[in-house]
Amino acid sequence: MATASEIMFNYRKAMDQVKALNAIAADLKKIGNNSLSDCMNQVKKSWKGDNADAYVGKGNQLKQKVTKSSDNVSKVAGTLSSMAARIKDAELRNLETIRTITNK
Repeated sequence: MATASEIMFNYRKAMDQVKALNAIAADLKKIGNNSLSDCMNQVKKSWKGDNADAYVGKGNQLKQKVTKSSDNVSKVAGTLSSMAARIKDAELRNLETIRTITNK
């Protein structure tokens, strides 16, 4: 059985991972919303014709995929955060139950 310190240590490690995932999601969102959009706008201004339109179309598809990936990473972070909190709470309750039983 883990100690309260170990439980909290593991919880903090999980929350550090959540923070890292949220940072990755934010970076992906910036890439999709800013970098790729700016790039496609520059291509539209500089390049004309069917091939340019096809390229911009593919770029816009990539932008949508990057944005969706960002959303998915955010969802994973949220799920991990919820799970970590529930596990921490359950382990602490179990620890308290064991202390109560052994002190009687």
